[in-house]
Amino acid sequence: MKTKFTIALFAAISGLAAQQTGFEDGTRQLKGMHSRSLVSATGTLELFDSMRYEYNQKGLLTAEIKYVYNRTNSIWEQESVSVYAYDENGNQTLMIDSFMDVSKQNYNYKRTTTFNADNQQLVQIVYKWNKNNNIFQPSTRSTRKYDSNKWLIGTDFDNYHLPSGTWWLNGVSFNTNNSNGICTEILTQVYDSTLKVWRDNGKSKYALTSAGLVATLFYEMYSSGMLKPNYKKEYQYNPDSTIAMETTYTWNAGKSGYDNSTRLLLSYGAKKVVTIRVNEKWNTTSSKWEGTGKNTSFQNTHGWIDSYYVFSWDNNSGKWIKGSRYFNQVNANGYNQMQTVWNYKSSNDSFYKAVERRYSLNILNSAKMKETMKPDVKVFPNPALGVLNIRCNQPFVLEVFEPGGRMVYTSRSVGDLKLNRENCNLESGMYFLRMNFAGESKTTTVFWQ
Repeated sequence: MKTKFTIALFAAISGLAAQQTGFEDGTRQLKGMHSRSLVSATGTLELFDSMRYEYNQKGLLTAEIKYVYNRTNSIWEQESVSVYAYDENGNQTLMIDSFMDVSKQNYNYKRTTTFNADNQQLVQIVYKWNKNNNIFQPSTRSTRKYDSNKWLIGTDFDNYHLPSGTWWLNGVSFNTNNSNGICTEILTQVYDSTLKVWRDNGKSKYALTSAGLVATLFYEMYSSGMLKPNYKKEYQYNPDSTIAMETTYTWNAGKSGYDNSTRLLLSYGAKKVVTIRVNEKWNTTSSKWEGTGKNTSFQNTHGWIDSYYVFSWDNNSGKWIKGSRYFNQVNANGYNQMQTVWNYKSSNDSFYKAVERRYSLNILNSAKMKETMKPDVKVFPNPALGVLNIRCNQPFVLEVFEPGGRMVYTSRSVGDLKLNRENCNLESGMYFLRMNFAGESKTTTVFWQ
């Protein structure tokens, strides 16, 4: 399966997921967000952070850039970047997650994923950034296995052994499926390097309802040479198959039974949207359930959440006490255009505005979007004495290869980029520069003197 690398800017803000519709006739895209936060020293809302978003021509969110506002210097400073890529079927094949240090150049990790012809995940590899060599170093790998029915039957987990440059298998899982292909048991095993044997590590057992929904989850954990009960979860459903309650029980070895632990109660409004969420824990002293947190949401006439309140439980009064309130300005298509956060002040029983987030929405025609996203690249001077300039009209991921094919450097940019050969730890000579854009890549040959 040929992979198309796509580079753009994406973000998910404080649990508010961007929604997408209408990519055949046009695209509705969240293009930006900036927030103001209350500063105690001034008592006013001042610039705090911002996000910038862009999409590929298929409307897939493919990266995220976050900025924080430096009030001392009155400038925006880039804090983190996450870049994504997809294949032609829309499967995510690449994620690069990075953050900026003092030098503004510090990578975190990379994840690559391959899929089979049925769009099922096959191999996923996680890399960690090696600052000394300016490359991503393999770290862990998982390989999924399927049977002739295309059902998942197991996964191999490997760790990369740096001295030998090879993968070492250190964990496996085995799935048991019923006649309908629904998983009813997962057994995990790890390699015991001391005893030189494979041993059980954990087991999850799923009891199903007649509709194929999980009624009970039993989890066993390895302890004292064998698998022993650890916890279980029970699920209760509404007639429309939405979860009404989830209860967790922990194993009590002393009485050889399960004790109440926590539970979650959910209520729904229109469009199966959760409107009330209550978290409770079991009080062993009073032998009853007590609240720990509650969220209450309110829907507008279109069914979208336009506000929600957060409460916490006060054990002394035995009542829910006020917390934060969130108000959203949501349009008819469900896109949030602004959010304000109000915190509660108990001293005078009032709310004050603590955060304000504004979202910008851009609606583009698909054909226009493809035209504007056509990369325009200039690399100069070539040959270069020391510094090589790359000018581009869109974000990209750069990979530098030696003539033999070994990647010796990688970077990412939201536009123009300057490369200093010595800072990149590169010798003089010929290199191939591959720039990965939204839906395509370009390669050019450069010479460093």
